[in-house]
Amino acid sequence: MRRFQSTRFFVLTLTVGLAFVAYLLINEGVSEVGTALMVANWNILWVIAFRFVPMAIDAAGWKYLIAGYRVPAFADFVLYRWVAESCNTLLPAAQVGGHVARALMLARRLPARTLAGASVVVDLTLGLGTQFLFIMVGLLLLLFKVSLAPNIALLAMMLSGGLLIFGCLISVQYWGISSVFNRIARRFFDNRQIMQVLGGLEVLEKETANLYSDYDRLIICALLRFAGWMVKSGETYLALYFLGALPTITAAVVLEAVGVAANSFGFLVPGALGVREGGIIAVAALLGLPTETALAIALIKRGRELAVGLPGLTAWLIFERDVLFPLKDGLGKTSDNAETTD
Repeated sequence: MRRFQSTRFFVLTLTVGLAFVAYLLINEGVSEVGTALMVANWNILWVIAFRFVPMAIDAAGWKYLIAGYRVPAFADFVLYRWVAESCNTLLPAAQVGGHVARALMLARRLPARTLAGASVVVDLTLGLGTQFLFIMVGLLLLLFKVSLAPNIALLAMMLSGGLLIFGCLISVQYWGISSVFNRIARRFFDNRQIMQVLGGLEVLEKETANLYSDYDRLIICALLRFAGWMVKSGETYLALYFLGALPTITAAVVLEAVGVAANSFGFLVPGALGVREGGIIAVAALLGLPTETALAIALIKRGRELAVGLPGLTAWLIFERDVLFPLKDGLGKTSDNAETTD
């Protein structure tokens, strides 16, 4: 019953999001937005390809976090990050299922498998913290560009998105992010599989504490994660450039930050569909950008998610086919034979 209600809520919010995006297109004029996209033409492929730059930076931070151990090659970490982003973007996985997937993929390449789960827990925590800082940077830049009074609602949305991320960060630290991660992992994957890869909660907490004790690696990882957020603004900069606008670093950072804040603020809607588009259009107007250009940027980002995400999911299915399909087919048998540990 609960699963049916969750599915119904997902379909409802997805429908509302799609309807709002359709309204924006009709309201702004499909032909005008189409004309703006035609200006970019095949240059949109550069925007898509650029996504792998911040992805590689994030992967470098994650790898450095456990570089003291025997770990796979850097290219493998990029692959795992790619799969995680693809899952979180295109699957109803609550923005967390992808992180569980990358932990499982890494675990099969490590001698100490529980290190994989611990590294993702710490990397995810640092990602949340640096994401909050990035949104605050975007908010401060926006405050320098506009007067506060007429735009209080929009600024409040950005601040709320940042505070939501910050609140999540504090909450998971209070309750134990390892415990939260462990529970979520069990929702998406088989119990015995999780026990073999992530170990018990006590083991996961111990490995996480060991990683937290290495301050030098934590700082480098955090710096790389923050750099990753900043470099993601390059995607918006390229989109502005290819759409024929006059891009600035300030505008790119602000628009990227409001998109990130909208994803957090609209977490109940799959992919923040409609929420992100509305936020980008509103902020773009404050920056003096045409509405059709803003909506074109939002649509380019949606297209990039599909162009990057679908091959990422395909790669996941190919590399994990021996695990995913037997797990799915024999789920009932596995669960019956597995020993439960509470």
